[in-house]
Amino acid sequence: MRPSGSRGSDVLGLSPQIRVLIPNGITLLGMTVGVVMGSWTGFRWDLFALTLALDVADGAIARALRATTATGAVLDSLADSINFAILPALLVAEASVLARVCFAASGVVRLVLFTLGGGQDAQSGVFIGVPTPLATAIVYGVRAVAGWCGATALPVELALLATAVLEHMPLRIPKLGSRGGTVLGEAELTVFGVRLRGDADDD
Repeated sequence: MRPSGSRGSDVLGLSPQIRVLIPNGITLLGMTVGVVMGSWTGFRWDLFALTLALDVADGAIARALRATTATGAVLDSLADSINFAILPALLVAEASVLARVCFAASGVVRLVLFTLGGGQDAQSGVFIGVPTPLATAIVYGVRAVAGWCGATALPVELALLATAVLEHMPLRIPKLGSRGGTVLGEAELTVFGVRLRGDADDD
């Protein structure tokens, strides 16, 4: 979530308007990549990885530029709902409609709850329940393995249903970058000497 908090024009000499525009533009780019996957190319691991990278970057850059806004939080949740809830349900067409609808609805509900502040324990650096990017990666991974093994749609269907449930279970998933964290969750990078830290979801 991106709560309101930009101030001044003292970050890299950028005006507040430009600082807000940069992370929101990255969010829109990530959404566009998802739409391209859904409308033209079909699933591709490189485009999925790009959506994950952009999801990390938008929040990290917004915080580093002190350009976090309520509008940005809503836009980020919308992009995540498309890329990590609705789009996977559309792309795994071999699974039943019920399993796909359950996965999409579960992801959207989780992201809404996260935006409202119920999805993450900020003090302990964990996600409560499986984050939507990780759930999506599990589904795509199971689908790839099932395809290589010549399996039916059953493994994909089970993955959709299982991750839909796990997104709302009281599991404590360490964020990448926290002690012991090894899960898609948080990343750090340095740009122009500014240390950036971002949630890969922001849930």
